[in-house]
Amino acid sequence: MNRVKLLCVSIMLAVASIGAARAETSRAGDGAEKSGNIVLVSNARAAVTKADFEAEIERVPEQDRLEFLASRERIGKVLDEMLIRKTLAVEARKAGLDKLPIVIRKMAAAQENVLAAERVKELAQGVKLPDFSVRAREIYRIDTDKYTIKPMVRASHILVNFKERSKDEAFKRAEEVYALAKSGSDFGALAEKYSDDKNAQKGDLGYFSADMMVKPFSEAAFAMKPGEISAPVETQFGFHVLKLDDAKPGYKQDFDTVSGAIIEQLKAEYLTELRKNHLVDIRTDSTIKVNEEEILKIKTTLPADGPK
Repeated sequence: MNRVKLLCVSIMLAVASIGAARAETSRAGDGAEKSGNIVLVSNARAAVTKADFEAEIERVPEQDRLEFLASRERIGKVLDEMLIRKTLAVEARKAGLDKLPIVIRKMAAAQENVLAAERVKELAQGVKLPDFSVRAREIYRIDTDKYTIKPMVRASHILVNFKERSKDEAFKRAEEVYALAKSGSDFGALAEKYSDDKNAQKGDLGYFSADMMVKPFSEAAFAMKPGEISAPVETQFGFHVLKLDDAKPGYKQDFDTVSGAIIEQLKAEYLTELRKNHLVDIRTDSTIKVNEEEILKIKTTLPADGPK
């Protein structure tokens, strides 16, 4: 089987196997272990197993993992990189590099990094969390603006700017466009022909709140009724002829709608503080000893003309 076919088979095996439930009995556990030993991709010197791949994708943030596993291209790329890395590691061992003192220390440091990261994750597991419901309701009551949906309007505009013409010329052109729009001409067609804003397709700006636009523009738009067309409105960008397409009133979201998100945020903050305090405990451990004399020997003296 050539390498391309083998990689395709490996991808299908990986997608099919990831996310399988862990068995609870010892017999099922043996089956899971055998499943972890399934080879996904290999060459004559190295192999990447399902267990290897599962460990690798732990590096992908949990919220992005499902999307990652839905991409054959991404899975294939990871498997390819893992096989290369494993092959290079085999070559390094064959050359005796794993016996070098500096390499041994680097491997030990890598192991400690993994263990430290797992310990930090473990700190949040099994912790009895407080009941955040009362605090969540307090936050909801105090921070009213955060949970209030602002009024929104959808508008289209035709911009006549000052860059290519004088202000008087721009105003005259905007007045002509306004007259055409009021007479019943298709606003989208007028925008395509006359507007200097080429980013808004047929002049459509979509929905926006008042604070998303410059003040004169917002004031005009929010004073209109759906279907109305404004006389030219001046801003620092030029003259705008507006057409209001739709308007949505603002409202405050009810507590039940937002409570889940508030509580999740409180949980995240609580666990972050828990980890932070644990690291502070380590840093302030009374048994810490500092060998200042040896540390100073490590310090490098910069040349006189070196970095300051």
